Amino acid sequence: MKYKLFIAGLMLLLSCTSQNLATKEDEGQKVIGELRELIKTEIKDPERQAQILQIVDGVEIEAQKFFKFYQEHDNRITRLNTNYETSREDLEKVIDEFNEKYDAYLKMLIRKRSEMRQLTSIEEWETIMDRESTFIPE
Repeated sequence: MKYKLFIAGLMLLLSCTSQNLATKEDEGQKVIGELRELIKTEIKDPERQAQILQIVDGVEIEAQKFFKFYQEHDNRITRLNTNYETSREDLEKVIDEFNEKYDAYLKMLIRKRSEMRQLTSIEEWETIMDRESTFIPE
């Protein structure tokens, strides 16, 4: 259950509609910034802290790349939907491409979560995950 909160925080960028993408992206940046501060507070060992922060930095970069892809996909779907000549196969192709990249993105998040967890004690992990859940807006 707790890994869902971690992923939810990092995936906040994707839980939005095209009307408020910039707002959701800003919220996602805020969540990642708060996660960084929490890691700095809770992980006392400088070496492990640096390793975990490096993982978070990598996840942020991948999230930004996926967010850009998501925006492009949303625009592409909109254009296809408005074109009378668009076939079902055209739409399915674009959706399949999105699903493939989305699946790869989620798997990357799970891998990075595991890497972070291995660098923490049970107590550190539970504290970070319990407090991180309060960063995610309703």
